[in-house]
This record gives sequence, C-alpha cells and structure tokens, in this order.
Amino acid sequence: MTRSLLPIDDDPDIRNALALVLGDLEFQVRTACDGREALKLLQEIEAPYLILLDLRMPVMDGEEFRARQ
Repeated sequence: MTRSLLPIDDDPDIRNALALVLGDLEFQVRTACDGREALKLLQEIEAPYLILLDLRMPVMDGEEFRARQ
C-alpha cells in the first residue's frame, strides 16, 4: 500500500509545512486548499491512506467535505 497523505487546509503555510515534513518521512503527499479542491483531487488519484482535515475553511469546510465524501 502506498503511504499517501492528503492534508486539506486553507492556510498555505500549514499545507507547505505538512508537505515538507511528511515528504521527508517518505510519505507521498498531495494537498488541497479546501473541501471542493480535495473532492476533485480524490477523483483523480488513488485514495490516500490518511486525510488531515481542517474543519474551518472557506468555500467548503471540513464538515461539508466529509458529508460529500
């Protein structure tokens, strides 16, 4: 199984820090800036092993993302 992670956060500094740290730990990391972008990305990639989800985001928050997922 691929060790892939999907951090979803509207703060680019948090997304970049997570991608950097987790990438150094040999995880395959894809990021999304909100729930809408994450749903689109999930249609294009293999399901990640773990999703790290910010619940408070503009456009589509974490709770709406989970309901639609």
